Amino acid sequence: MLGYAWGPVEFTVATALLVLLTYASSRLLFNTKHKKGLQQKPFLGGNDAEAPHYAAGNLYWGFTRALEGYYKKVVPLHSGNINDYMSWFVIVMAALLVLMTVFA
Repeated sequence: MLGYAWGPVEFTVATALLVLLTYASSRLLFNTKHKKGLQQKPFLGGNDAEAPHYAAGNLYWGFTRALEGYYKKVVPLHSGNINDYMSWFVIVMAALLVLMTVFA
């Protein structure tokens, strides 16, 4: 069967079979019964004070831990002033424009 290409009918039938197989196996393997009162509302974000919130330190713990050396150097440079960030943006864009003009 070297060089055989799937046609649209074969692909559609194979996809439908995989969807049915996945659905049937998930219904057999997993408990799908809903028990009222045990679940909590999912966190969907926003500013609602009653909604469950998680600190960013908890969500991104592994990421910040892996880049701890980088963050120790960069966090003190963070001023929170938009004018500082925009000035750095203009400086970097000007440097890139000069480099592209010189080496193009």
